[in-house]
Amino acid sequence: MEDEKKKKRNKKKKNKQTTKTAAEDGGDHNHIYVSSEANDHSQDSETATTTTTEIQNGQLDVNRHQSYGTQPAILAEAEKQPWLKRKAILEETIKGLQEEKDHYIQKEATLEETIKSLRNESDSHMKKLVTLEETIKQLRNENDLHTQNEATLAEAIKQLRNENDSHTQKEAGLEMNIVKLQSKKDLWLQKEESLEEKSKLLERDKECWIQKESISKETIASLNNDMTRLQMQPGR
Repeated sequence: MEDEKKKKRNKKKKNKQTTKTAAEDGGDHNHIYVSSEANDHSQDSETATTTTTEIQNGQLDVNRHQSYGTQPAILAEAEKQPWLKRKAILEETIKGLQEEKDHYIQKEATLEETIKSLRNESDSHMKKLVTLEETIKQLRNENDLHTQNEATLAEAIKQLRNENDSHTQKEAGLEMNIVKLQSKKDLWLQKEESLEEKSKLLERDKECWIQKESISKETIASLNNDMTRLQMQPGR
């Protein structure tokens, strides 16, 4: 952008110098150099010289038969024409330079407006960039926090799994103990049933022995009675 502005300033200086040179040369009435139109000016000078020579040699058909008192006016008018042409060329050149100057001024204003707009856009983008960087920073902090929480939860899960495995092992041990105790219980129940059955048999045997004992006692008592009766008979 700075190089473009320097080029514009240099071009404006050249245009001003060209206009100034043309104006000074017009005042001297000797030499005129205006940009690329110097060759046209040289041709106009030659034409003016030729016209003057033709007037002086009497080759013009206009007013050939007039008196000598009118010839200086004609010569003056003929000499004036090239300068009027040069003046018109200079004015046209100045007009073109002025239009070019206005064009560059307008273009410069447009560029300045564009630069201003681009700066505003740049400021807006910078603000957005700062906001995005802040958002990224915040998201990174949140991500780090979530990572830490995830690590804590993973450790807790690992610990709970270990505890679960331990409880599972204990549960398996308890189940084995329950199975063993159940087996022992079944064995004791079987023994208890067997003992009950034996107890019933013994009870029956006892009742049987009691009956036998009672019968035996009755038999003994009867025998004792018989013996006593026999002893009490005479002759014995």
